[in-house]
Amino acid sequence: MAMIDELDFRLIRMLQKDARVSSDVLGGKLNTSPTTVRRRIRDMIKRKILRVVALVDPDYVGFPYSVVFALKVTGPRLDAVLSALDTREEIKWLVASTGRFDVLAFARFRNTDEVTGFLQRYVYAGEGVLTCETFVCLQVKKGRYTQV
Repeated sequence: MAMIDELDFRLIRMLQKDARVSSDVLGGKLNTSPTTVRRRIRDMIKRKILRVVALVDPDYVGFPYSVVFALKVTGPRLDAVLSALDTREEIKWLVASTGRFDVLAFARFRNTDEVTGFLQRYVYAGEGVLTCETFVCLQVKKGRYTQV
């Protein structure tokens, strides 16, 4: 059974462009009733398919430094490293991965001092972290809006 149908998918795409659009407008564009729109949104939220959040352009609220951390971790410590990084609010995206690195993380910072402090306190000091390669993003062309 599919998690969502075509109407749900089209509704999600419209909400991704502007989540403040009224259910009347959405219903009109989708050829369905506003009640159906509200019910489907409520159902997708309840099923944890959809979450409505406020995202900002980090540059405009004081977080101009986008950084990707790529970590090589000793196998038995992978879950512990992931759990420790997951608690940090600087981290916006965190995954265990295949390939050259075991952990990839995307973070936002106010300045290079914060990046340095984060590396020293939470990455290099992390038990099980063998190596860390740090990538400072010079331009973010897509996916600019994020949490801060």
